[in-house]
Amino acid sequence: MRRWLVVSVVLVVAALAIVVVVVLTDPRDDEPETATDPRRDAPPIPATVGDDGPTPVTDREGSWLDARDVAGVDCAGGSADDLQAAVDRAAGDGLTLVIPEGARCKLDAPLEIPDGARIHAGGAVVTGLPGAFRPRPERESLVDIIGVSDVRVHGGLWQMAEDEGANVFEIRDSSDVVLAGLTATGAREDGFYIGRPTSVGVRLERVVANENGRSGISITTGRDISVVGSHAHDNGHITDMRGLTIEPTSDGGPLTGIRIVDLVTSGNYRSGASASLANLDADAEDVDIVFDGYRSIDDPIGLRVSKGMVGGVLRIVDAEFHQTDSVALQLKDRWASAFRVEIIRPVIRDWGTDPAGRPRHDSAISIYTSDDDVDEPLGGVRIVEPTITAHPDAGSDAYYVYVGDNRDEPVGVEDVELLDPVHLEYGRGLSLQGEVRVGTEDPSAEASLLPARGATIPD
Repeated sequence: MRRWLVVSVVLVVAALAIVVVVVLTDPRDDEPETATDPRRDAPPIPATVGDDGPTPVTDREGSWLDARDVAGVDCAGGSADDLQAAVDRAAGDGLTLVIPEGARCKLDAPLEIPDGARIHAGGAVVTGLPGAFRPRPERESLVDIIGVSDVRVHGGLWQMAEDEGANVFEIRDSSDVVLAGLTATGAREDGFYIGRPTSVGVRLERVVANENGRSGISITTGRDISVVGSHAHDNGHITDMRGLTIEPTSDGGPLTGIRIVDLVTSGNYRSGASASLANLDADAEDVDIVFDGYRSIDDPIGLRVSKGMVGGVLRIVDAEFHQTDSVALQLKDRWASAFRVEIIRPVIRDWGTDPAGRPRHDSAISIYTSDDDVDEPLGGVRIVEPTITAHPDAGSDAYYVYVGDNRDEPVGVEDVELLDPVHLEYGRGLSLQGEVRVGTEDPSAEASLLPARGATIPD
């Protein structure tokens, strides 16, 4: 009996020791702590080379690399005609053309992508030969996707001979096009150009557009166009332009179902992104543009919206702006009452100094017009839950939010709302003209404390 009792005690002690060891060695103790505010620090900038990754781009039917047999081309000693023939042959036979890693394909004429093409170029380099591609008026691009449908191009570095030709990828009059995990660089104009005739269903996913002379990505017209998880940096050195440009040509739109999701812009020459709607008049189809999760880092201006005489809505949701040289969000010039801009939860940090650290005197958010040709009030803007923090060296007279009618004969400001600020640093204020509602989305709630934080509201 005593021996059984001793054995039982030993077993109980051993079991408790095991429990203690398990608790003390809980693997969850090694997990990093989760930040309480994921927007506190500047977001990382993606790699500057396209992610050709181990997983190929997929569509609704699953992996198209797994769904098709493969044809190969090595470009070794070949010509542009060889690559064009391989692309045409693979598409005609229902095959995926694989350009192997390390291959260097040199083109002396635009590569024309046919219907149904599938190209996987992960780790390959496709280059335009110097002197082979003409600029305006011919405007020859490295890759033409024109008048086709059901196209997938994945991976690779696609580069124009420095500042020659027009664009790297030119997309017109096409549908169901996906470009993913690739880099477009070196064009005299744009890395990716989507223009007239109007295309439907174009998706740029995890692409990089860098060191192009005009814009990294340019959209002049389109329906259901999306740019997802991409990075546009150091573009605009020839024409002083932007990372991404949405700007219709003189024959106008449409621009519907435009979705810019998780785009990062950095170090571009004029601004990170721009939506300039000057060529759309009141008779044009209403625009529908959304920026969701956009991030601007070290761009002179973050996001600029201008000349909206058309109807419709442009929404900017959860955008972040870090260390912009001047204005983070600029809404300016011609403005129609039927056109609305909604800015939801913007985060603006360390704004208000130039690249040398000298103070700038621009506002973080600037909404104004100086166009005397328009006799409509400035308005139709709604800003909800802004978080704005100035750089310590920013100009002392720089406002967080400026709203003004700067026309020689002012018409006025109507229908502008600044609601539910999360944080506006003490010591800086607002300059608001006209009918600007400062408060909360809930009219029954207490009034905002913004005026107590140094707001300047002119008569």
